[in-house]
Amino acid sequence: MALYKVIFTNNSSVPGDACLFQKNSKQDSWESLAWFSYVTNIGVSNTFNWDDTSYGFMWSAESIPATKSLISLRTANQVLSANLTTENFTELKMNDYGYYFDPNPATQGTSSGTLTYAVNINIPTNSASIGITMSNNPAFGMTANPNTTSQFTPDISYWITFGNIPQSAVMESLWIESAAEIIFPANIYTMYANLSSQNIWTISQTPINE
Repeated sequence: MALYKVIFTNNSSVPGDACLFQKNSKQDSWESLAWFSYVTNIGVSNTFNWDDTSYGFMWSAESIPATKSLISLRTANQVLSANLTTENFTELKMNDYGYYFDPNPATQGTSSGTLTYAVNINIPTNSASIGITMSNNPAFGMTANPNTTSQFTPDISYWITFGNIPQSAVMESLWIESAAEIIFPANIYTMYANLSSQNIWTISQTPINE
């Protein structure tokens, strides 16, 4: 387990949402979500904290349309604890009372190092989404397509951006294009991110004074 921290300071000329999100180079099928989004005033700092081994499966009774625009999976109706070795498989099913996970808790799947997510054949098309959480917040999502199996093999990078970004929103190209990558050197678990008055990002291992 590793506990990571990013301390963000808004030295820009406007208030807004400081958003931390993830990219995964191995899975194009999963949409990046606004993993953490904190309203931050001018001159104010906010801190992001997470455990990079704290995975989970989630589902939401909202689908992701092809346009993706302004879609936010704010309602994670259920989050199921997971890890990459012994609790890395579950299935989304549905009965007369709605969606549910089975097995619950998650069980050991056939692919170590990968989270495997089955969607039952009885799930209506475009009726729900599935997702991967880290530290209980949705980080990746996709539409729950019936009678499918999806896998998530982590190769994660961390990014920070700024704007009007709702928590758990599907990341839009404008937000992604203006983001800065946060790379943690070996044995470094706290990084600082500063957005300047010229809207320029500075990422550093030490506090940034402007």
